[in-house]
Amino acid sequence: MSKKDKIKLEFVGMNADNVTGSMTLIQDKELSILIESGLYQSNDVVGDYKVNNRNLNFNVKKLDYIIVGHVHADHSMLIPRLYAEGCKARIIMPCGSKGFFKLLGVDSAYIVERDCISLEKKYKKAFHRMYTESDVYNCLNYIDEYPMGEKIKLSDRLTIRFTPSGHIVNAAQIELWVSNNVKNRTTKILYTSDIGNIKVPKYYANTFEKVEKANIVIGECTYSDNKRMVKKETRDKDIKKMTEVIRNNEGIVEIPIFCLDRCPNILTILYDIFGNDPDFNTDVVVDSPLACKMLQEYCEVLDDESASKLYDVLSWKNLRLISESTTSKNYMMTCEKAIVLSAAGMLSKGRSRLWLKKIIESDKNTLMFVGYASENTLAGAIKKAKGGRGKIKIDDVEYRNRCKVIDLKSFTSHMQHDDLLDYYSGISADKICLVHGEQNSKIEFCRELQDCIEKKGNRARVICVNRYTSLNL
Repeated sequence: MSKKDKIKLEFVGMNADNVTGSMTLIQDKELSILIESGLYQSNDVVGDYKVNNRNLNFNVKKLDYIIVGHVHADHSMLIPRLYAEGCKARIIMPCGSKGFFKLLGVDSAYIVERDCISLEKKYKKAFHRMYTESDVYNCLNYIDEYPMGEKIKLSDRLTIRFTPSGHIVNAAQIELWVSNNVKNRTTKILYTSDIGNIKVPKYYANTFEKVEKANIVIGECTYSDNKRMVKKETRDKDIKKMTEVIRNNEGIVEIPIFCLDRCPNILTILYDIFGNDPDFNTDVVVDSPLACKMLQEYCEVLDDESASKLYDVLSWKNLRLISESTTSKNYMMTCEKAIVLSAAGMLSKGRSRLWLKKIIESDKNTLMFVGYASENTLAGAIKKAKGGRGKIKIDDVEYRNRCKVIDLKSFTSHMQHDDLLDYYSGISADKICLVHGEQNSKIEFCRELQDCIEKKGNRARVICVNRYTSLNL
């Protein structure tokens, strides 16, 4: 059998040895499949620009299919770049994904433009826009959505099935059956995309389902570090803390959020705590144009029971949804007491950063984190400071941090260390390839998983991949 007849699986994305930048290529001389295509996100504008504009080692014009498990930016927002460069592949997504992809894509195109303008001012030279809003709209013409749980024959050589991952709304693991006509053999690949935390289920996400068998598993291990364990007891403590802080609040409680998933979940939790309390008169504000649009999209795609719950939340008398920048500025100027959900979640940009400037120097206010923050972000710097105190520089201006800082750790959307071990070691597989993890944690988890597999008497070999890893099917 010649090399040109072999089907090659290549780990071409940054997720091969980082947490973000999902992208895996399967191809031979007749078939070319890309599993996801996401942005690398490190909060270093120059570094991210270089990585996301790098030369790709495959021909985007020859792609037949791009298959996406869910539309978080690090899994899908490099796709418009491919179409700006002439891609014509069909984009395959779970039902209920297209609207979120459109909203995220338009927002991402705006960020691309804004970052390029900023870089041009700083370095006095032109920077390439890897895609524009029109490229995002062009992508929409190529999207096909398919339901969960059904085997879909896309071609004579490719069949897929989406299986619920429990991560965010309509998120899926991807099962692929790829046929090698030369060898007369079919290889089954399981690509987990991101898997939800089964210890603490959440609103508006499907229920995780195990896949029991595959020849090759490509599995995320974002929370493979056994020190980052979140259990139901952790959530119970966080809910109690959140309740106490807000009930005793004298000023503004800012909760930085991400628009897709984190916003509706935190908003619903606040409603569950305070929604039926006649004495609770504090404004609960969602100050983000993208988050407001996302909430509307949720109403469009959720099933009847979940949609009914969200409708109740959105009808809450305390809730204020703010999209327009003028309205936001006016409210911010006069606000003295409120709970404010603002984007972005790591305080890297947007209205969350503006609200922080307002609240940071008063001990009446509280900054409440409900998610992970990279060390090199503003949110990470505040968390790292002892007690959240000290001087903090925001947009080259120094502020003294006097506000209270609360870090609630139970709101992760990823499967935890012990559950990853249990799930992966129980799959009947030949190879398990680990992606989406910090490299040191992934190396240690690789050893743990191999030991666990051998103790169960299974045969799978665990591979700690990097961007130079490839396999022949």
